[in-house]
Amino acid sequence: MNLIRDIARRAYWRIRRAFPINRVVVILTPAAAGLAGSIASWIAEHFPGVELDEASLTAIFLAGAGAAVAAIYKWLDGWMQYERYLMELDLPEARRQRRKAGRGR
Repeated sequence: MNLIRDIARRAYWRIRRAFPINRVVVILTPAAAGLAGSIASWIAEHFPGVELDEASLTAIFLAGAGAAVAAIYKWLDGWMQYERYLMELDLPEARRQRRKAGRGR
């Protein structure tokens, strides 16, 4: 059992290093935006007691897709800030400053 777990763990880290999560998010963004827009327009079309014309459904589709793209953009922005933070931790100057402050390696 431990052998299988070790093999799976190694495979996971190889894939993660070769294909980071931010690349997956960028590749799937168009599909996620289309899916979000489709779901939003489907809900609006099938909501009981509401009659919408085609232009309104198109606007709802675009609003749903725009909301998905905005959320993905915000996540990617946070990811880039996190990566920048990790790189700053590895800089020699940052290490010296942390040593002076007594907070780390």
